[in-house]
Amino acid sequence: MKSSPAPAGSPVARVARRLDGLYVETFLRTLRTAAIGTLMIVLVGYPLAYWIARYAPANRRGVFLALAALTLLVALIILAVVPEHKHGHNRESFRAQLQGIGKVFTSSLFWRAAPLTVSAQASFLVIQSLRAGPRLRDVAAAVSDCVPFHVASP
Repeated sequence: MKSSPAPAGSPVARVARRLDGLYVETFLRTLRTAAIGTLMIVLVGYPLAYWIARYAPANRRGVFLALAALTLLVALIILAVVPEHKHGHNRESFRAQLQGIGKVFTSSLFWRAAPLTVSAQASFLVIQSLRAGPRLRDVAAAVSDCVPFHVASP
């Protein structure tokens, strides 16, 4: 196993040792990228959203919607134009990928984490649904019989 960039006694390093080197470097890079992205959102996105909500004229909200759509368009163009960076790895066959999926579903770590993850997502959806009913009734003047259809529709 390669040494992880985290300090030896840190919680990240303890989790990394438990994973037996399986994608540890990728996991740590992903955490670093998520932390940087979160920091940038807090430093740039939150003040901008506050300004838009507080001071932007109502007739310019379409401009901000267009800017958000433009951001998505730029991301799609980058995805289409920038070639995939290869580190000299051979691509795995479809059979090897299916075997990898089988390893995930037979892992005891997966089956310890999956119920907690599913429970957390289900709780989130329940809370959102409970909040949506009164909001649809009060703001959209929806009849209480119609609320489940609005919540369930995409």
